[in-house]
Amino acid sequence: MLASLMQKEKADFKKIRIINIGGADPLASLSKDIDLTWIYYGWTGIQAEIRKQELNMIWLKDIDPALDYYTQVFITSEKMIREKPDTVRKVMNAVSKGYAFSVQNPAQAAEILIKHAPKSDPEIIRKSQLWLSLQYQADAPRWGEQKESVWKGYARWMYDNKLITKMIDPDKAYTNEFLPGK
Repeated sequence: MLASLMQKEKADFKKIRIINIGGADPLASLSKDIDLTWIYYGWTGIQAEIRKQELNMIWLKDIDPALDYYTQVFITSEKMIREKPDTVRKVMNAVSKGYAFSVQNPAQAAEILIKHAPKSDPEIIRKSQLWLSLQYQADAPRWGEQKESVWKGYARWMYDNKLITKMIDPDKAYTNEFLPGK
C-alpha cells in the first residue's frame, strides 16, 4: 500500500528501508530511529497531542477519497450467517448498543474502559474516546451502516494498484442485514 501511495506522488519506494519496530512506541521511534510510521490516529495521534509531539501527518483520504474506507469491521463466515443468523444478529445488537452508548456518553465509556484496563493510560483513553465518539457513526444514518460505494471505491483502488488480483463484489463483502432495526 505504501509503495502504491508513493508511486502516485512519483516517489521512489525503493529508497525506503522498512524496519519492523514491533511493539516499540512509534512516537518515541519517530524522534530517534525512524522517519515515518503508519498510525491509528484515534490512539497514537491522541497520544502525540498529549505529549505535545508535533506530527507531520498525511490523512489517507486526503491522498485519495477511495482511501476513506471502513475500519473496525466485524467479520464472520458465510457458514455462520447461513447456520446461525440469530447469533450473528444478537452479537451485532450487543455491539451496536455498546457503540451507541459510547457515542452518547464518551466520558462514561472511557471510565468503563479505564476500570477494565487499569494498565492503560487514563488520559489517552479519555481523550481518545472523546475523539472516537465523533467517528464511530460519522455521517452514517446509524452506527455500523455501510455503503456499497465505499467498499467499491476502496476495492477499485486496491485492484488498480495491484494490491488484489481481482475486483471484489461489494454485495458479497459486507451486509447491513444484521444491524438492529433491519
